[in-house]
Parts: sequence; structure tokens; C-alpha cells
Amino acid sequence: MRNKRKNLDCALLEIFSFNVQYYRKAIGLTQLELAIKSDYSHNFINDIENKKKKPSFEAIEKIASVLNVEPFFLFINPKDRFNGENHKIIGFLTAFHKNVNKFFEYTIKELSGDTEKPKKKGLSVN
Repeated sequence: MRNKRKNLDCALLEIFSFNVQYYRKAIGLTQLELAIKSDYSHNFINDIENKKKKPSFEAIEKIASVLNVEPFFLFINPKDRFNGENHKIIGFLTAFHKNVNKFFEYTIKELSGDTEKPKKKGLSVN
């Protein structure tokens, strides 16, 4: 019985680790940026992605928040996530979420009087 539980822990940790890295890269964050934004050390994030540390519920919640996903997304098996249409939908939602965030960030800057042009080429406003 003990071996089954240990295997389950390892499988969940592997899925979680893969998904943290996947969603981090999807929004263009480095491990260091994720660590800073979630208030953890770079080593801790690195250890999670390399399946060396098991995060607490608090850590899962903070990391998911920074990655802009619900915590349960970090436990969905990638084989299920990339099955057929699910892959397209998640890719679309991730891209949509990023663009909405950029739009609101720019709008808030405009409303606050910060007229500095965006540095990225993909977001030009004339």
C-alpha cells in the first residue's frame, strides 16, 4: 500500500513540475521572475521544476496566481491537456489572457498620464 502512495506522489509531482514550467514559459517568465513575483527563492522554483521539492498548498496557490491559472490546471496531466481540441483552446485562452493584461496595463498607464511608449514591437499605439 505504501508503494502505491509513493508512486502517486511522484506522478503528481511530475505533472505539477511539468505544468509549472509549461505555464511559466507560456507567459514568458524566467524561473527568477516567477520566484520574485511569487516571493520564493530561485532555487525553490528550480527545485519544483526539477521534481526535487514538493510545494505546500500555499506555494501552489501563489505560483498559480503568478502564472494566471487556477491551481487545478497545474495538476492536469499534459496528455489530457493536449488531447485534440483542448490544446487549441488552452493555447487560445493563454494568448487571449496575455493580450488582455497588456491592454489593461497600457490603459492604466494612459489614464495615469504615463505616456511612455511600449518597448515591445508587437504592441504599437498610434
